Amino acid sequence: MRAVLRVLKTPVFNLCYRILMSCNRSTSISGRTPYGMEELKFVHQVLRSSKLSRTVGKMVLIFEKEFAHAYNVAYGVASTSGTSSIHVALGALNLNPGDEVITTPITDMGTIIPILAQNAVPVFADIDDTYNISPAAIESCISERTKAIVTVHTYGNPCDMDGIMALSRRYNLPVVEDCSQAHMTIYKGRLLGSIGDMGCFSLHESKHLTTGDGGMTITNRTTYHNIMRLFVDKGFDRETRAGSPYYFYAPNYRMPELCAAVGIAQLKKVSHVVRRRNHLGTMLSNLLSGTNGVRPAPVTPGASHSYWAYPLYLETIDVNVFVNELKGMAIPAAIHMSTPLYLSAKALSTGRVYGSSRCPFSCARPGIEYRRGDCPKAERLTDHLVTLWLTENWSEDRIRKTAASIKNIVKKLLDNHQ
Repeated sequence: MRAVLRVLKTPVFNLCYRILMSCNRSTSISGRTPYGMEELKFVHQVLRSSKLSRTVGKMVLIFEKEFAHAYNVAYGVASTSGTSSIHVALGALNLNPGDEVITTPITDMGTIIPILAQNAVPVFADIDDTYNISPAAIESCISERTKAIVTVHTYGNPCDMDGIMALSRRYNLPVVEDCSQAHMTIYKGRLLGSIGDMGCFSLHESKHLTTGDGGMTITNRTTYHNIMRLFVDKGFDRETRAGSPYYFYAPNYRMPELCAAVGIAQLKKVSHVVRRRNHLGTMLSNLLSGTNGVRPAPVTPGASHSYWAYPLYLETIDVNVFVNELKGMAIPAAIHMSTPLYLSAKALSTGRVYGSSRCPFSCARPGIEYRRGDCPKAERLTDHLVTLWLTENWSEDRIRKTAASIKNIVKKLLDNHQ
C-alpha cells in the first residue's frame, strides 16, 4: 500500500495544485496572472518542511544558484526587495561617508535610498534619447570623490552599456546595474545585470519575475560575493561563528523561504514573459509609428526592450488630459517616474519640493545642492511622458485597439488645441 501511495503522490498532488490554482482565479493589481500550480507546489514543499527561514531551509540557496545560472554569472544573493538588492551591492563597495555615486534622476526612489543609507551622495547625470543615463553626462559628473556608477535600465530599455563600461575602465569605477525593470533583457548579445560589476533585480509584484516582494544581486566577483552574503544577514558569518562573527554593520535583508519557492517557479516563466512583452511593445510602437503628436518608446541600438511599462512621449498635448482620456477608455495609464527625483523627492530636500534643495546626508561634505536645470533633458520629460501599463496578458487585439484609441485621442486633442 505504501508503495502505491508513493507512486500516486506526485500525480495526485499535481492535480490538486492545478485545481486549487484554477478555482476562483483572479488577476493581480497590475492585471496579471503570474502564479500557477508550479508556485503552489514549491510553496507546499516549504510549508511541509516547517523550515520557513533561509537560515534553516534550502529554497533560498537553490533560488540564488538557479538565478545566477540563468544569467551565466557565478553568484547570486537574494534579499527582501529591489531597494535592498542595490544596498547589498553598494555595501560590497565599502563606501565612505561623503563618497559620490553617479546615477540617473529618472528612476524610483528605491535606487537612491541605498546610496543615502551608506551616507554617500547621489550625483545625478542627465539622460539621452533612450530615457536612460547618458555616458557623456556621467563623465561630466566624475570627480575625485566618485566611487561608483549606478545605471538604471528604465522601463526595460537598456542603457548604452558599451559607453558606460568604457568609462568604468577609464576611471576605475565599479558599475552597479539596476535591472529592476529589465529582467532577462538583451544588450548586444548579453543579459543586463551580467555586464557591470553587479546586477540588481526587484522581484516586486509588478516585475517580469515576481515573488510578491524580493530582490536579487548577482556578480562574478568573489570578493564582492563574500561581502554580499554577509551584508544581507547583519554581517553575521554563519559558517565559522568564530569569536565575534558580526564582521561589519549591516541590515537584515534575508529572503524568506516562501518567497524563494515562488521565485524558483517564476524563473522557468520569465523568459516567456519578456519575449511576450517585447512582442507586444514592438507591435504597439509599429502601430503608432508616424502618428502626429506622439513618439513611440525608444529602443537602444543593439538592444531588445522588455517593456516593464510602455513610455509614450506627447509632443504638445497636456499629459494630464491625455491620461484621463485613456482611463476613460479603460486603458491603464499614469504619469509615473517622469519627474527628476531631485525635484520631486522630499527625502532629497529640506522640505521644498521644487527649486533648490540640499542633500540631507552630505554631512561629510556639506553644501551639495540640487537645482532645477541640473539635468535639462530629464526635466523636459515631466510635461511629456505618459506610462502605459502594458503586460504579457494583453492580446494582440488589445494592442491594436489601444493603438487606435491613442490615435483617436491624439487627433481629437490636437484638433481642439488648434
